[in-house]
Amino acid sequence: MNDPLLNRTIKHFRIDKVLGQGGMGAVYRATDVNLSRAVAFKVMHPQFAVQEEFRRRFLQEASSAAKLEHPNIVRIYEYDYDNQLLYIVMEMVAGGSLRDYLKQLYEERKFIDIIEAMALTRQIADALDYAHSQGVLHRDIKPDNILLKPTSSSGDELSFRALITDFGLAKLAEGGVQSMGDNPTGTLPYMSPEQAQAEKIDGRTDLYALGIMLYELTTGRLPFMPRNVMEAIKMHTGVEPDRPTAVRASLSPELEAVILKSIAKKPSDRYQNGTEFAKALRAVESVGGQVKRPAAPAGGARGKPQPEAVPEKVESLSTYLQSMAQAAYAPAMPAPASDIASDQLLIVTEGEPSRTFPISKTPIEIGREAGLDLTLNSPKVSRHQARLERRKDGQYTIMDLGSSNGTFLGETKLLSNIAEVWPPETMVRMGNFWLTLQRSTQAYMTGRAVQNVPSVVSAGFAPGFQGGPGAGAVPQQPPSGGFGGMQSGIAITLTPPALTIEPGGRMDLRVEVLNQSELVEHYQFEVIGIPKEWYTVPMTTLQLMPSTKGNTSLNFHPPRNCNSTAGQHQFTVRVTSQERGKEVGRATALLTINPFYQYEMDMQPRRIRNRGELRVKVTNKGNAPESFTLAPHDREEALHYDPPNRSLSVAPCESEIAVFFVRPLRRPFLGFGSKMYSLEVASTATASGPQTAPGELLSTPSIPWWLLALLILLCLLCLLLLYFLFGPKPPPATATPNGTVTVEHATLDGWLTSTANSFNVRQTSTYTARNATATQNENLHATATGVVHAQETAGAIAATSTGLANMQATLNQASVQTQVAGSLTPKPTPSK
Repeated sequence: MNDPLLNRTIKHFRIDKVLGQGGMGAVYRATDVNLSRAVAFKVMHPQFAVQEEFRRRFLQEASSAAKLEHPNIVRIYEYDYDNQLLYIVMEMVAGGSLRDYLKQLYEERKFIDIIEAMALTRQIADALDYAHSQGVLHRDIKPDNILLKPTSSSGDELSFRALITDFGLAKLAEGGVQSMGDNPTGTLPYMSPEQAQAEKIDGRTDLYALGIMLYELTTGRLPFMPRNVMEAIKMHTGVEPDRPTAVRASLSPELEAVILKSIAKKPSDRYQNGTEFAKALRAVESVGGQVKRPAAPAGGARGKPQPEAVPEKVESLSTYLQSMAQAAYAPAMPAPASDIASDQLLIVTEGEPSRTFPISKTPIEIGREAGLDLTLNSPKVSRHQARLERRKDGQYTIMDLGSSNGTFLGETKLLSNIAEVWPPETMVRMGNFWLTLQRSTQAYMTGRAVQNVPSVVSAGFAPGFQGGPGAGAVPQQPPSGGFGGMQSGIAITLTPPALTIEPGGRMDLRVEVLNQSELVEHYQFEVIGIPKEWYTVPMTTLQLMPSTKGNTSLNFHPPRNCNSTAGQHQFTVRVTSQERGKEVGRATALLTINPFYQYEMDMQPRRIRNRGELRVKVTNKGNAPESFTLAPHDREEALHYDPPNRSLSVAPCESEIAVFFVRPLRRPFLGFGSKMYSLEVASTATASGPQTAPGELLSTPSIPWWLLALLILLCLLCLLLLYFLFGPKPPPATATPNGTVTVEHATLDGWLTSTANSFNVRQTSTYTARNATATQNENLHATATGVVHAQETAGAIAATSTGLANMQATLNQASVQTQVAGSLTPKPTPSK
């Protein structure tokens, strides 16, 4: 009654009792005062309720799940967000979960009855088929989410009914509570291959998880036990499970075939809907699901002879549910004797007379195993159940040793391996046994006297004093021990104490706090020793009444980058009291981050001309150091590298550069073309895969063709320039008084003759010589018509030698010079 919600009425629901705690919320037994019926009242943890997006998704999923009405699905009555409480009200199922039953079976090494296992699985398959037809997926089918409800139905129905609970909560986790990004959701051993790889899923994913559960129910073990997401992906996608008959030989081949088909790797190879699954189970139920092996194999029979059958220990679910119902009610304890000489335990169990156990020494080991100090012979009690110990101040403590069914002090389940004070006459339940501590008359009176002594007790310490009556008021120090340490009146338990996580994955650390002070405390949590990017602490405080315990979850999510260094990282969870404004306790744990390897290569420059340096940069983007060997090469083996290879050791988030000098082995001196060589630098890493960085080298001749062409062109230009500077020139021109241009006959004729001969034109040369002889016999004082005749002769030569461009250019130049000379001669003034 120390929980702040106990006895509180929310709307028309009165909170009566704590039933359990989960990763997302706490479950209470409540009473609907309007309808006078018991209900299960599930309240989400405050750190989730304050998130607006989570609230929206919660109410949306609750609305979808509330529409499901099936005899094998837990009914949802109401859901709301009221006064900072996000809750859902469900049907009350008193039988407990299938997981509770399986824990007991594992400890006792018993098998479940095969007929009951098939009937239970068939009921769930029918319920899933209905839910899938309504468009609702569960996403997290496992024994923890299967409740067992006793029933009085007859016929082919069993004395219990399986009910699926927590529809939609796995999808809420997918939305950001337990995972983010592309990380898969669900429970690792029950994940389908497509769910493990974060692919799109449908109803066949729920049927795969149901098949895994059927394997577990019939064989007593899971087919796969992955420790992290990577192992889950590997096992569910690529590892074939052991055949069920190899684990439990009494299973029939027909049942084995159903199990193996239900957990096929490909969705298309499984049962496509719940109806098909249930129909296959009904067919197997008709033959019993078990085989009776012959006493001895036939002499000529094929196959290996089967070993002699070993009797199996089988327990019925119906028997378990009946015992659970009986254990829910405490028996009437006999009145203690009026005069008790020494401290003792009063032990009561149904069907047996009560007995006492004298406490002559401590500690006292209690359990089912023979040889312990106190043996409780019942399969409901663990081999090592609890430890009773007396302290120096005379008080007794009781500690649960990690039992399967738990140890209950009053109505509170003890935390494992944490001692709590056992007040006298308060009942402790272990399985179907009830124990009461009865103190001797002297000890009882001494305790009363000590309690009446005025004292000052330090805040956070349980009351109690050392010494007998009249001793000084010395505050009791908190008891030492207890996992995780204990300070300032609180006990801290970290579960698990060591986390192993893949970078980019998520994992919750459960922090359980026991408030041993006399104050109502609000606790805040802080993580010291690791980067803040690796974890998330709850935004709200944890409120605990005196002598109560509660828990919260710290989510660890180191990102998948090089800053999440691989290896072990010790960290401390520090708890601070909001009321006292100081630290009240701390506990240490170990976070192990698995390595992942990733790197990049970059080569500069990508192309080299003839020779040069290659600079290869290797960047380690993984979270662990890695060594690399770099070696350049080309297919033609036509290049030389110096050095031939380089080795680098690169730390996470660091880069190293390897330099190579490269040149061609042979380079031509003269040539009319270049050659391109393709090269690459290959990297071999110690853990990562190989990589290559491509490049090119262009090899050109020492004297290329264009340089030769340029030299020839320059020589031709020089010759042409010399020709124009020092070659033959045309004769000078003169002008007559009337402005007519004249040229000396003999001189012009000789120039034309020499020009014609230079081009070796035979016809033109003969014609020019004949005209030159006739011109010489004429009078040297010929008129200007001789000059005109000479010009006509030159025109004839030009017409005959049409292919000689240089001759035409020369004549044109002579004509231009003549015209210029004529324009410079002054014109005569006309006579009046």
